[in-house]
Amino acid sequence: MMSEMERRKATLKMVTTCSGNPYDGNEWTVQDYISMEYGVYIQEPLSNKECISFLEEYYWEEFDEPSPYFLVNDVLFKKVEETYLDSEYNASAHWVSRDTVEVDCTWYNGGGSFEEVVEQAIKSLEEK
Repeated sequence: MMSEMERRKATLKMVTTCSGNPYDGNEWTVQDYISMEYGVYIQEPLSNKECISFLEEYYWEEFDEPSPYFLVNDVLFKKVEETYLDSEYNASAHWVSRDTVEVDCTWYNGGGSFEEVVEQAIKSLEEK
């Protein structure tokens, strides 16, 4: 079976305690978060990675949904927004310096020109 190209954009937010500290295993663990957020008490201590696996296996699979959680360098993030994008089209730009913009463009060249895509990228930069 051939894989299809896929392109998504997501916003992830670090999961923090009410005092703003991350669930990173220092003061608070992912296990603490699961206990408070989902009312699930796990008797034996688990690593943050094991806790994410537990959530995926025993909670998200039950609802037939992908887990919104990501563990990056032992810090817990939760997906708050996800957008499916056209894998054949991308027009993004960012400022490199005060007077220089760098653009990243992908498009089907039978339907548009580089100049049109660059214009879209810069317009989206101005909207932000």
